[in-house]
Amino acid sequence: MIYIDLLVFEDLILNYIILLATGILLNRITNFKKLFLSSVIGTIPLIFLFTNISRLLLSIINFLFLILMSIISFKYKNILYTFKNILYIYLTSIFLAGSIYLIKTNYLPKINNSFLNITIYIIISITSTYIYIKNLKKLKINNSKYFKIDIYLKDKPKITL
Repeated sequence: MIYIDLLVFEDLILNYIILLATGILLNRITNFKKLFLSSVIGTIPLIFLFTNISRLLLSIINFLFLILMSIISFKYKNILYTFKNILYIYLTSIFLAGSIYLIKTNYLPKINNSFLNITIYIIISITSTYIYIKNLKKLKINNSKYFKIDIYLKDKPKITL
């Protein structure tokens, strides 16, 4: 049995976590209202899950809403900026879904309480997203320590390292 209200609530929270993580990873300045509005708009495609439309059409609808969510949350500056936002939203959501699935199937007992399941998923989402952000930030900081240098040798061409 599926409770629509819990499904919408879970999707709303997960959308918010994904958008917040994307904003942190890309150093995008935004506010709670924009992220929340974008999260609410991101729950609209749930309606199409209960209809008889093809997977391709459902994927197109989800992608269009993802573009809309990205523009609402982080504005539109140019196509590359928006594409990078969408890419990070996708990567974060894939990581989040994978970590929830891994923990759910390998470490959690079967629970028949929908509210308790959603609560556990939200706790897992927040924790795994925090770890994801922390590790990616370390990677970005480490990569920013590399510099391009030019070496000039007498009677030889310049070497760039």
